[in-house]
Amino acid sequence: MGRSPKQQIFANGRTRDWMAAGLLLVTILLSSGRLMATDWTEELGRVHFITGLAVIAGMAIGYSRFSPFWSMFFATAYGLFAIPWQMGLILGADIMWKERLLSIAGRLNVSLWQFFSRENVTDPLLFLTLMAMLYWVLGASAGYRLMRGQKTWRAILPAGVALLVIHGYDPLVLKRSWYLAFYLLFGLMLVSRMYYLERRAEWE
Repeated sequence: MGRSPKQQIFANGRTRDWMAAGLLLVTILLSSGRLMATDWTEELGRVHFITGLAVIAGMAIGYSRFSPFWSMFFATAYGLFAIPWQMGLILGADIMWKERLLSIAGRLNVSLWQFFSRENVTDPLLFLTLMAMLYWVLGASAGYRLMRGQKTWRAILPAGVALLVIHGYDPLVLKRSWYLAFYLLFGLMLVSRMYYLERRAEWE
């Protein structure tokens, strides 16, 4: 006997729809794209790239058979590799990776000391690292939740909140408001797509 329509779309409780996956990827990238558009510091494109990796990694882990504990473990492990990798690429091509990692650790240590001492933090690396960590969590959790068939709003709302906060702190520029508009558009398209997939099995 062939699989039912619902089994084909939600195999073993996992979402199997490339359109939904693509819509989620675009939606979360719009949130990190809004951060990149602020131009608050250089190399924000690294955060945008990390966000895309995080969504893809989250979807892959969510589609796997790993338990929630091991899923979180692997998502964290991938993040601990991806973020230092991208931050290390900022330092140039002629530096050994051991020296890059030591330099990153030293710069972050100095920046944290300045921050907790209420001094001006002049090195942008701390901000880039924090944003990369934030969007890794947002992207990986969104991909995981979509693949595991959880509520679609739970996948897209956290990144939407981040977009709103960034938009609130960034000087109001009309063309940058399109990020919010397109985020809502693609988010609603994703919610509608998932609703349609769930109902289609019942209709058929």
